[in-house]
Amino acid sequence: MAAASDRQLEACALLALVSGASSAISRARFGLFSAAQSGNIVRLAVEAADSEWEWAGVYATVIALYVVGTLLGLLYLQTPQRARRAASAFVLACLFVALDALLNEGMPDASPVARSLVASITAAPLGAQNIITTRRVGIPASSMTSNLQGTVGTLVDRAQAWARGRSSERAAMTHEEWLRMAMPVIFALGAVAGAYIERAVSYAFSLLAPLFALGLYVSEAQPRPPAPPAGAMAPLVPLVPPPLRRTGAPVRAAPAAPAAARTTNRVRFVLHI
Repeated sequence: MAAASDRQLEACALLALVSGASSAISRARFGLFSAAQSGNIVRLAVEAADSEWEWAGVYATVIALYVVGTLLGLLYLQTPQRARRAASAFVLACLFVALDALLNEGMPDASPVARSLVASITAAPLGAQNIITTRRVGIPASSMTSNLQGTVGTLVDRAQAWARGRSSERAAMTHEEWLRMAMPVIFALGAVAGAYIERAVSYAFSLLAPLFALGLYVSEAQPRPPAPPAGAMAPLVPLVPPPLRRTGAPVRAAPAAPAAARTTNRVRFVLHI
């Protein structure tokens, strides 16, 4: 995979903020995580063990919609037309606004289980953005478990390189490695912002819609071409002869030798034998 451009890395960081804020809002209002599916899996197991089947169904729905969103993200990546991808990103962003309108205007007095079931729709766009950033940048924007594992692995590798004292192993960290290490922090900052937004604004999810659309738009930037390895020679350019010019004149056949000359040549050949 080609190295991600700086704009793609910025888009990944922006989408991580959206994931953190959305998870904080959904957890504070509806008791579920729209991005952190590991927490939903644990809650599903606990509610099922306590025979709370309504809440178990809510968490199962969140997980299922996250999977659906992942499939939508794969379709998004396979769409060749950029205009269609932009339209798909706009539709996914509008889900946040539609969800706010439904919860605040359509069912303000509904039961907590019903409201949480509707709020689980937020898992779909977050599942889509997670697979999009994973394929384009190599860093999942919503799955903090993967990022924490990558962060710990990077820190251990770099600590070993510096402890050995080998200059060849003290390579500078790439932008992708720095961003992977910073992703849990970015997610946490988004969660803190989401907690404050949830207390201050009724239409909290709607504030995330433009950030979500902007992140997907910026992720469309072209990746950097892979850098050649150190000491590698430039590829050889084959030399192609220039094409022959066509003058338009008819091609004339070479004149045939006279009959006498042909006979003389045959006699010489026989005498030579």
